[in-house]
Amino acid sequence: MNIAILDDHVLVAQSLAVALESQYYFRVSIFTPKTLDYSELREFDILLLDFDYGSLGNAYDILADIEKEKLKRLKIIMFTTYGEVYTLLICRHELIHGYVNKTASLNQLVLAIDTIADNGFWYQPKYAKEIRRLIALPKSDVLSPREKEIIALHKLKKNKEEIAKTLDISVNTLSNHLRKIYQKLEISSIAQL
Repeated sequence: MNIAILDDHVLVAQSLAVALESQYYFRVSIFTPKTLDYSELREFDILLLDFDYGSLGNAYDILADIEKEKLKRLKIIMFTTYGEVYTLLICRHELIHGYVNKTASLNQLVLAIDTIADNGFWYQPKYAKEIRRLIALPKSDVLSPREKEIIALHKLKKNKEEIAKTLDISVNTLSNHLRKIYQKLEISSIAQL
């Protein structure tokens, strides 16, 4: 089985690659957002995808580029330290077949890889119930591109005024967007994102 790891923390990816190759004999290649040529992903069965790449974007951006390459065969496992609702919501994407937090054991990751390789889905038990709830939400409840922008800016520790200014909207309009986000994600404050 051929596995690709896309992570901006090269040392983490290298350590994981060594563990997977030496203990489980998977062929593993490492990419960063700066070095990835998306056409190379055609050679791989599974992609371990980190969520946040700082100024280089996040997994939503990567998924958009993967879709452009028409890599429908590629199965993706979200492999990240983030476990907030906004991050888990990405599991609704058709290419995402699993979620493993980086704090999980190597055995859990391998279980996820094996399950997904056999055309299954695998979500780390700690997050599985919430992921299934989010997947079950009606399509109308999916966040809009503007709502995703707002959350991304919040993740960059910007306050409401800075977010509104960056998006060239009023604070009132931002508050309306936030209200819709809260409803869709069934949360009550921006702190829960």
